[in-house]
Amino acid sequence: MKCKCCVLATNPALAYDTIRFVPDLPPEKKKLGSNVLSGHVIKVYLCYELPFWNDNAALRKRRVVNADNDTTVNDNGRKIAVSEMFPAKNIFYCKKIGGHHSIVALITGKTSISVLGTTEGERKELLLKQLRSMYPDVKRNMIDRPVAYLEKNWCEDTLSGGCYTNGYRPYIGVQLALQTPLDGRVFFASSETSDEFCGYMEGALRAGDRVSDMILKSLKYSSGKILK
Repeated sequence: MKCKCCVLATNPALAYDTIRFVPDLPPEKKKLGSNVLSGHVIKVYLCYELPFWNDNAALRKRRVVNADNDTTVNDNGRKIAVSEMFPAKNIFYCKKIGGHHSIVALITGKTSISVLGTTEGERKELLLKQLRSMYPDVKRNMIDRPVAYLEKNWCEDTLSGGCYTNGYRPYIGVQLALQTPLDGRVFFASSETSDEFCGYMEGALRAGDRVSDMILKSLKYSSGKILK
């Protein structure tokens, strides 16, 4: 596919090696783009008929296994420590999904890489084992029988490269180099180009707003008319 103008919203590490630009990308942009690292994330939803984690007795007796800062689980802002033997480093209790109470579990970093060779069923069992350890006084059949198990393995997504991006700390020099259009025809709007929330959805939205404003201004000046 060829085009005269485009907005590129792909991770630079993926795009710069697979797309031929004319004129060529500046060496600085190439170097910065190649150094953006992709993260490794598996996102899981476990849906239940009843929110057993909201039971007062379960909350009082919830087990704290390990206080290592690298293995912290977030419970709506409250920290729960879990052992490194468990896959999820972040667990959130969210609103109902399809009428069911839901837990969101994020398997990230080295742990995500270590379980890539397992099946979805095996990863599900690891997460259930983690929940059983966190809530030892909740009946096992309540934990072991989610009405739905939904998994998004970002490591298998060829367009994201793993999600979330493990990139640069935002600072003016890097972000300006990544943001700069090519020949006024190719605009870069991926999350990695954002000056805030680099690598996250918020960064992608900010980058999209920035590029759309840039394109509208270029159209306004080229037509000599004020666009509303």
